[in-house]
Amino acid sequence: MTTRKLSKLVLISILSTSIGLLAGGIVPSDASAAERSSRHALIVGVSEYPALENRDLRGPSNDALLVSNILTNWGFERDDIRILADGVDGAELPTRDAIIEAMDELLGDVREGDFVYLHFSGHGSRQPVVLRGDAASEEDDNFDEIFLPRDIGHWDDGIDSVENAIVDDEINYFVTNLRNNGAFVWIVFDSCHSGDMTRSIVPEDELDREIDFMELVRPDQRESALEALAEAEENRVRSRGAREAENSFSGDSAALDDDAAGYVAFFAAQTTETTPELRLPQGQRPRQPHGMFTFTIMNIVQTNPGLTYRQLGEQVMLSYESMHRTRPTPLFVGTSLDASVFGVTEGERVEQYRVEISGGEITLPAGSLHNVTAGTILAVVPQPGADIADAIGYLEVTGAQLSESRAVAVGFDGSDLLDVESIPDSAFARPVQRPISLTMAIALPDDDAVAESITEAVASDEDGLENMIEWVGAQEPADLRLVAMDGDLWFVPPSGQLCTRELLRSGTDSTCAGEGDITPSIELPTRSGAGELVNNLRAVARATNLMNVARSTSSGGIAEVVLAMDVRRSGETEFEEVPAGVRPEVRPGDFVRFRLENRSMRAQDVTVLFVDGRWGITPFFPNRSGDRNRIEAGGSLYIANNAAGWPVEANTTGLERMLMIAVPARGGMLADFSYLAQPRLLATRSLGEGSALQSLLDQAGFSGGQTRGLGQQARDDTTTQVLSWVTVTQ
Repeated sequence: MTTRKLSKLVLISILSTSIGLLAGGIVPSDASAAERSSRHALIVGVSEYPALENRDLRGPSNDALLVSNILTNWGFERDDIRILADGVDGAELPTRDAIIEAMDELLGDVREGDFVYLHFSGHGSRQPVVLRGDAASEEDDNFDEIFLPRDIGHWDDGIDSVENAIVDDEINYFVTNLRNNGAFVWIVFDSCHSGDMTRSIVPEDELDREIDFMELVRPDQRESALEALAEAEENRVRSRGAREAENSFSGDSAALDDDAAGYVAFFAAQTTETTPELRLPQGQRPRQPHGMFTFTIMNIVQTNPGLTYRQLGEQVMLSYESMHRTRPTPLFVGTSLDASVFGVTEGERVEQYRVEISGGEITLPAGSLHNVTAGTILAVVPQPGADIADAIGYLEVTGAQLSESRAVAVGFDGSDLLDVESIPDSAFARPVQRPISLTMAIALPDDDAVAESITEAVASDEDGLENMIEWVGAQEPADLRLVAMDGDLWFVPPSGQLCTRELLRSGTDSTCAGEGDITPSIELPTRSGAGELVNNLRAVARATNLMNVARSTSSGGIAEVVLAMDVRRSGETEFEEVPAGVRPEVRPGDFVRFRLENRSMRAQDVTVLFVDGRWGITPFFPNRSGDRNRIEAGGSLYIANNAAGWPVEANTTGLERMLMIAVPARGGMLADFSYLAQPRLLATRSLGEGSALQSLLDQAGFSGGQTRGLGQQARDDTTTQVLSWVTVTQ
């Protein structure tokens, strides 16, 4: 094995819950339990960096515990899960030598047909590739991605590398040989590759998992390091728009056998971005520091049996959209994206949890990690393999921890109240309705007088805006941050990233994409009154709720109606399809178009809404009142103003989204969600009687409801999909 490189990282991350395979969780059927191939996992979590000042993390140790416990829930044996993490009882310290040794031993253990899950959680960085003589760089950008083990050192120009760094080529060697041995590999990287981000407000509980290369350079090595950086930048291959992650650590090397097994690689961020850790789950208690990427992946895996890796990636992106996260942009690549996660199909696993009764109190070994929160309704079945029609009653969750919840018997859907004493020891509970939060967390400014004027203005709104908002402190996790500065009130995203005209003109903030990316602001309500503030907050709350509804009604399974995006770059003549799960960059001069395809056996009424970077909502299809928006079974069409497509404009920049809502056609009345447009006054159109989605949108909708349940009907009857891109001007 080369000692120079080992990491464009192979991260195997899995989240934790304290449940066993049959004690709770997603339980396999008898068919899937039989003849299971061997499964192996290597989990690396680095929280402490003794050689680096004030750069310790808090989440990787929690990630490691989450990962190992979820893996056991998916059929991994404890003895086949190796953990290298500081802060975890009984685990080995994640030093370079320990990581290399663990990889060597794993290579000796795997056999054809095995499954290997790898996770590296901690700081990442990049280092320049130093070329000697006629050597040519194998890296497109002339940088190596590196993972930082606990004993990371400093840049040494004698070896042209950071001491003890795990470099991408080493990981490549490892993954290639695992695949050559016949093992399928899933790699998850929850670390930053590199990047810089200027922020005005940084939440105290949010840390970037990234170390700038120059932080790894001693003063006496600074000159040679700067020369190496300059040479790497001069020789790098530049590209724009979305592209696949550099795959030198994916196992696609010259030594790969023709019959090598497949792989999937998930990356938390592109090579120019950082990725955060924060206290999760957001909006719930208790919370612990976790990598946002790790937690999101396993939260989705735990509650959506039978997803493919591609669908999992799309669900991760949708979850990020609902949190208003414009960065980072996760990447999902590999030879087997359309394979089922862990090789398990939906029919083989059922999300259910053992019912535990003690002293008359009902508990479940599932909590907020599993989307089992207060208000969740579960059907109780007498044994794990029972049909849902055999339910003997229902429970409602009254309180939830991360992986445990309390519940009480309730009457639901016309059923009688369940007698707790009659619940058999073999009983399991399956979620049938989950609550949806239709409130938005807004962080108030530090200035008490300004904060008071804001809350008073919102409280005076007669339409109930206050019911759609949860006020939190300036340093707490939030969907929106209000920042008082220079006599104005700024509407800042969750990351705290602030772009002003002064920063844009000075060129000191590389995250400012152009005039359209300037952070919205209004006069302070102490000067201008409540009207403008209330109108703006209502627009943000509606757009936020709309994305929450889309996420909650998207099952992640096989879609009946699909929306796809094509991009034609400036100066090009042909459109190219944007791969699923990819968030591209577009610029003025580019053109876009969208394709709708009804893959179902029934007609569908489809609405497509454009949600811009300023929370505006504009109907794209149908774009005029009365237009027919019904697509017959097997039908398809393009959404474009003409053959050239829609020109990209810089009226707004940053994160832009296209939301599709499709419902089965019922009778002659068309279902049309164009009324969700804003800022104009909403006027409800007919959706047919008894629409679960219509009821939900009325609540989200914009009438100020707080938390409502979403039953299975809305998920079964509705197809929602979100496509996103980033509009930039540079």
